[in-house]
Amino acid sequence: MKRLLILVLSLTLLVTPPLSLGETAESPFPDHSTEIRKNVKAYLDEMDYSYTYDSENQMFDLIFTMENQLGDVEFIVYVLENGLSCAGFPEIVVPQENRDKAAQYIVRVNYDMRYARLDMDWETGKVNSFMSIPSYDVIPSQTEIDSLLMFAYGVLEEYGDGLKRVAELGADPEAAYVEASME
Repeated sequence: MKRLLILVLSLTLLVTPPLSLGETAESPFPDHSTEIRKNVKAYLDEMDYSYTYDSENQMFDLIFTMENQLGDVEFIVYVLENGLSCAGFPEIVVPQENRDKAAQYIVRVNYDMRYARLDMDWETGKVNSFMSIPSYDVIPSQTEIDSLLMFAYGVLEEYGDGLKRVAELGADPEAAYVEASME
């Protein structure tokens, strides 16, 4: 029985054309990136947001001024074949000695989040917010695009001051979280 199974698997490998280097298998879902990009552009134009568009990487770049200590934050909306993602990049770099505390703070924040989240690159200490919307059968509406941006913005707006205190001052992550949650 084992020999038969090995024979069948071997034959399958022989008749299946290999992918060349850099080649990928086709997705079973249609590419909606053109329609998604048009909807994002229409939304940003309607909201009168100032942005740049990088056609090579299919991403929109915006700056929002936060109503907290984070100040100006860069937000990038990435147009994907089957969805959208958005990340906000505050100018916070967590020093090595505060990364454990920042990670504890981020875990507490993310536990409360249902849609957006905070991330920290352990190696660099850079922090960002993140939100994504998959879109396999339906093109995201302007309402969904608005939600994408507002959730990525909102997590930084609500928890940014606490994050900054923990990152830069080494504040107690639990106390900073409780204070941010009460504001």
